[in-house]
Amino acid sequence: MPIGRPHQSGQAAVEAALTLPLTVFLLLGILQLFQLLQARTLAEYAVFRAVRVGSTNHANCRPMMDAALLALLPTFRTFMGRNLGGTPAAQVAEEFRRHGPNAGYRYNDPYAIGSGRTGTMGGNIMLIEKRFTLGTGIGRELEFDTPGEPQRLEVTLTFWYPMRIPFANWVISKMVLGYASVNPMMPTKTANWQGTGLNGFAGDIQARASNGELVMPVQARYSMRMMSPVYDASTSCGGR
Repeated sequence: MPIGRPHQSGQAAVEAALTLPLTVFLLLGILQLFQLLQARTLAEYAVFRAVRVGSTNHANCRPMMDAALLALLPTFRTFMGRNLGGTPAAQVAEEFRRHGPNAGYRYNDPYAIGSGRTGTMGGNIMLIEKRFTLGTGIGRELEFDTPGEPQRLEVTLTFWYPMRIPFANWVISKMVLGYASVNPMMPTKTANWQGTGLNGFAGDIQARASNGELVMPVQARYSMRMMSPVYDASTSCGGR
């Protein structure tokens, strides 16, 4: 056996141990980024569905939230190739129950005004903000077919995508929020991650992270001509 070989083997083992966290993060991080791209695609489809439903349903928040949530359900549960029990409608209803009602998240229901009822939908997974263009004094008196330029509904959807890949979700959240301690990818060094403002969402991410929710806000926007009178002129269907 050549002299020095045991030392070389030991050195290789140490180097492998030091680079293993970085290698693991690269692999898991790629998977997490692909899932974020999928979430972006679904968010774009969800905001389109919300605007389409709002356009034909007087811009009411409840059907818009329902449509968006239905489009986002695949990010929480796959309904393909699994025996979940019950009918497909029952399975979807169960997912709505799990991810929909939440006491801390409320939508505006114009039909419940004065009735003492308050609706909840969407859980804490998304925020829908509305903006109306080409028109003033929006309300029941403003018909969608009033002569002149068409009334438009623009919706911005913020989807709080739950990152699901272990280790990668923690590292990515620390990169966004800021971190100054032992580098989880290179334990021999100290990380000095400054964090980002992330369009003003850093505070929301921090609050959720303190509750064990490692999420990333995914935003999408869509606009469409109104095809029904505006009954719900509120600008938000919930809160962050």
